[in-house]
Amino acid sequence: MSRFLGATVTDWKYVTGFRADKSTITITRRPVLPDTRSARHRMLAELFSDGKALQDVTVSVDSYAYDGTEASYRIHYKPTLATGMEANRHKLSEALLAALGTHESGQLWRVDWAPEKPIITLSLRKPLATMVMHSLKIPAADLPVPQLDERGIARRQQMPWPGSDPSVPGQRLHVPYASCETDTGVVDAYWNISDDSSAPHMLVVGPTGGGKTVLLTTVITELTLRGVPVIGVDPKRIELHQFLGYPGVPAIVFEPLRAAEFIYALWREMHARTKYMQTQRLKARNMPLLVAVLDEFFILSAAWTQLAKSGTDEEKEVIKRCNPLGRIGELVALARSAGIRLAVGVQRPDAHLFGRDSGSVRDNFQTRAALARLSSDGAYMMWGETTVGRDIDAKIRGRATVSDPSGDPALAQVWFTPTIDDHPAARSDLSAEELHAVDSLRPSRDTPVYCFSAELAQFIADEQHLITTMADDVREPVAVSASSVTSLIDHISDAIPAGALEEGMNIILGLDDEPDRTGTVLTVETVRKVARDSDGTVTEEGLVRVGVSVESTGRRPEVLILEYSGLDTVFLAAVDLAAAA
Repeated sequence: MSRFLGATVTDWKYVTGFRADKSTITITRRPVLPDTRSARHRMLAELFSDGKALQDVTVSVDSYAYDGTEASYRIHYKPTLATGMEANRHKLSEALLAALGTHESGQLWRVDWAPEKPIITLSLRKPLATMVMHSLKIPAADLPVPQLDERGIARRQQMPWPGSDPSVPGQRLHVPYASCETDTGVVDAYWNISDDSSAPHMLVVGPTGGGKTVLLTTVITELTLRGVPVIGVDPKRIELHQFLGYPGVPAIVFEPLRAAEFIYALWREMHARTKYMQTQRLKARNMPLLVAVLDEFFILSAAWTQLAKSGTDEEKEVIKRCNPLGRIGELVALARSAGIRLAVGVQRPDAHLFGRDSGSVRDNFQTRAALARLSSDGAYMMWGETTVGRDIDAKIRGRATVSDPSGDPALAQVWFTPTIDDHPAARSDLSAEELHAVDSLRPSRDTPVYCFSAELAQFIADEQHLITTMADDVREPVAVSASSVTSLIDHISDAIPAGALEEGMNIILGLDDEPDRTGTVLTVETVRKVARDSDGTVTEEGLVRVGVSVESTGRRPEVLILEYSGLDTVFLAAVDLAAAA
């Protein structure tokens, strides 16, 4: 028997049968078909051989790469209650990706479920680049511009536009900012700000250092290149300040109170545009566009709430009149038809900020980008699914989950836009490649904001004036050490000896015995220097009697006489260049 069943026979197998009714044993030899499956194919089959993860599984090769290697697989399975749960499918997808690893071509695997069939498809995808430099491929002066009349009105604002891929023409009001993966390959993710957009407003989520500001910078530069003006709000003062004086950006607002005024002016502008469209029989597609970028919205919201509760009477009145949080809700709902768009940046999606209905975020801001690993609640608020965007590689800067052109969430790499600040100190830190990129992005035309309301026009004018005078409140640093404290007064231009006071100077009153008047700014009316103090004793520094006028309940201002030693320090309310010289 061993002669026929020897171990050297490997291409046949023997099947033994026993029939008790006939007292017979049969031995049948059958050929063993060679296993031509690849090691990866066998590994996939073995993963499901125990029937625990999926039942009745068959694995087949779906396609081959140009070099003959297997490029995709199909896994047919029997549907169960477990496979009907999204969380279970997500866990199984992660396990499959870990088991498959990186393909020998360097490409990565993707897992697509079709529960209705039911089939799992494993296919190769080219890995996203870890950094995509944002630059313009043609001179900015060669970009097409819509034909506008003196009101900014155009027959239609949308028009063909050069895309990042020459073979795929773009549209002017499809504002790109990232490269994202889709079923058809890597394409540009864009924000559609045209009148027929179903996603007119944009929400950007990202922690500090996660790339949120870079994304907003990319969006703003693309908007200004397209002739769409932008007004930014930056309560942190260090994110959007690079756009001060940038073509197409007439104002960047830093103060929360001014930001509330801006929201009110924008709200008034929306209603003024709506009335103008009604009287002139214009459509939304004819109206000039305006984009408001509100960065760090959590900080703004907290500041407005604090000012409303504990601000001065004047600040409380401004917040009450402007009602910024309420106006923003109305702008989101109605501004689209007036040509106004909003881009809001926050550190995380929060139901308490946008309403307890987490779906309100998705309803109002259909264009979304998340530059962070989200919690399950955050993922649901952003994408309507608890598992989307939770597996982002945090080590890759600019990696995000964004809305792809069809509106579905997709893995993406946000384009990197270096600082576009043209200040020599900022440009000195840029490489040659970065300098080329920012110079290519600078618009050749300064697009104006067409204001249909007096409030918005006045706000922009006031904000531009504030920016021009901002440098007046900035002084160079003073180095203070133990050996220089006594001579510090010599280096601070708004602190002078009382003996150097002159009529007309403004001083800050700081009397310990009159706390209600401490910090009041007063104008020096008279200065009298005497060499004796009140008891007639001659002093080295002398005595300075300063007369100032203060508010009074009477018909005339009250005159207050202040007495100083000649070497006492007096602080001026503003830098006095003559005294400092």
